[in-house]
Amino acid sequence: MHCLFFVTFDKNKAKTSEEARKYVLRHIDDEGVSIEGRGFNSQSDQFWSVIDRIYIGGRWGGLLGCEEDIVILTRGLYRRWLEPIELGLHSARGAHVSLEGENLCVYMANQKWLVVVDGHLAYPE
Repeated sequence: MHCLFFVTFDKNKAKTSEEARKYVLRHIDDEGVSIEGRGFNSQSDQFWSVIDRIYIGGRWGGLLGCEEDIVILTRGLYRRWLEPIELGLHSARGAHVSLEGENLCVYMANQKWLVVVDGHLAYPE
C-alpha cells in the first residue's frame, strides 16, 4: 500500500532540484525519515510508524503536472495540494511533512521546495 506525502523545506537549502533531492534523501534512512515527530499532522503521525520504504515521486510521479517531483512551491500548488491538508478537508490527498517542523501556511509559497514522496506501507507480519 502507498501513502502520499508532501515534504517541504527552505528553498535556500538547495539551488537546484538535484540538490534538493539529495537534501531530502539525507533525511531518509532504511527505516523511514529520521525526523519523526517534527512537522507532522495527525494523518501522517498515524501512518509514519508503518512506512518501510520511501521514494521521491514513485507512484505519485508527475502529480505536480510536470516532469519533476521536486519544485519550488507556488501559490497555485499550495492551494491545490497543501491547503486542503491545512484545512483538514475530506478532499485532501496525502499528508504534509516539514523538514523545519513548520505548520502549513500559504506564505510558504516561493519560500520552500515541495517534494512529492511515495511512502510504502509495511504489512503487519
